[in-house]
Amino acid sequence: MSAAPCSAGRVAVVIPTFNRAGLLPRAVDSALAQTAVAQCDIIVVDDGSSDDTPKVAARYGDRIRYVRQANAGLAAARNAGIAATTSEFIAFLDDDDLLMPDSVERRLVAFARWPMAVIIAGRALDRTSEGELRPRPLAGVPLEAPFDFVPHLMEDNFVCVPTVMIRRAAVERVGPFRHGLRRAEDYEMWGRVATCGPGVILDAVLAEYTIGTHERLSCDLVAMMDAKLHAHHLLRVSMTTPPHCMAWHRGLVRRLATARDLHYRSGSFSTAAGYGVQVLWHAPGRPAWEWGRTAAAFGQAAIAALTGSGSSARTKG
Repeated sequence: MSAAPCSAGRVAVVIPTFNRAGLLPRAVDSALAQTAVAQCDIIVVDDGSSDDTPKVAARYGDRIRYVRQANAGLAAARNAGIAATTSEFIAFLDDDDLLMPDSVERRLVAFARWPMAVIIAGRALDRTSEGELRPRPLAGVPLEAPFDFVPHLMEDNFVCVPTVMIRRAAVERVGPFRHGLRRAEDYEMWGRVATCGPGVILDAVLAEYTIGTHERLSCDLVAMMDAKLHAHHLLRVSMTTPPHCMAWHRGLVRRLATARDLHYRSGSFSTAAGYGVQVLWHAPGRPAWEWGRTAAAFGQAAIAALTGSGSSARTKG
């Protein structure tokens, strides 16, 4: 790191965990190894684990704050961590991810440099189940400069959880993570926070993000797309300016089309047809091949209904 001035505020590093006693130390150790650890309040939120998580947390003594709650899900665990401190900034770290040693410091420096920013994030490395590290794709967004996250988030969630730091003031303005969301709760939260002001993506690797483990909710692409679509609908109430509303609508059509295709490939033809109808309702001027895909989904759904084969009815979340 350079000798750039660092924001004087404290940072809550929120680490939710559930039955990951074997993985948790790696995440906690990376938080304790921060160059700006003196400014960090490290909060481990045990979401009702039945393994040795309490014993693992106890080994760290007063270097961390341990919060235990009845199992209520990831969103509730993150909210408990936020509520456990009054730190000006909040960073997030899942129990199977880790932070680069200067991750917190870089983001604090960025907040000092761009005081108008409400969210700072950066690049990440994807760690596969085989231990291979790959640069996480990050294309189409400005780097090292404040910009409006909302239009980009309406297209896709480009913000990787362990790279995120947000201002508490923004959370107090938009409210906590939605408890009812079991997937895509991070995407929905970033969308609301981004309506409070600009964000910055740093051109630096801030974290390692674990992919490819069966435990990760995001492994089910169909279910994750349905969850993102549900979160997208929830974000509609936050899109109060015309540019944001237009970006929301474009993103909705894109997500509906993706959901249609994913359900079709998975054999859920009636659900695919339903999504196809929504695509054409929201954007009737779509190309002819879009109408053809929806017609094909209806045809396959009818065949499945007549023959009793395939998966013709899958309920939307």
